[in-house]
Amino acid sequence: MTRRKRHRLPKDVFLIIVDGQTEKWYLEMMKESIALPRINIKPELPKKKELHQIVKAIERHKNDYDKVIWLVDYDEIRNNHQERKFQDIQQRLAKFDNIEIIANNPCLEFWFLLHFCETSKLFPNCKKAENALKKYLNDYEKTEAYFKNHRENIYQKLIHLQSKAIQRARKLDTNAPYEANSAKAQLYRLFEILGVTT
Repeated sequence: MTRRKRHRLPKDVFLIIVDGQTEKWYLEMMKESIALPRINIKPELPKKKELHQIVKAIERHKNDYDKVIWLVDYDEIRNNHQERKFQDIQQRLAKFDNIEIIANNPCLEFWFLLHFCETSKLFPNCKKAENALKKYLNDYEKTEAYFKNHRENIYQKLIHLQSKAIQRARKLDTNAPYEANSAKAQLYRLFEILGVTT
């Protein structure tokens, strides 16, 4: 008797381009902590972080991946007075169905903060958001050892609060997602794109 060959569904491969190491570590711990049976995520930190270089990388990879996601810390855009340039880039990339831009304003630490409290406060920089986060995670450090702690990595540490963070982040996400003067944590959209439920 011959065995029937099982046809496996192909894996969707998502490339996620990030601004910094903390985002890369967080995504690596997410990937390690949850099963994504049909999705492979590849976090990538570009060597050069100028906007035009990142856009070139996104456009170069758009045909190689099912989805290319650019995870942006908006404080970098704001601090470098590149709001207009960023809006132009967003419009330029909007024509591609498989490219997503996800912005946190000011940074990833604001997303972490929403796990603990509801706030729409726009922090002037990432350091201020980090200080607010330390009221809840007093041992927080922007180090690989902290993010990838073998006893409890950053993703595991926050997962029980994730559904609250997603609800709070959704409330902040108005029709003007790239306004410099409003706090955002669009990272919740990544969980929707990936089909992750909490």
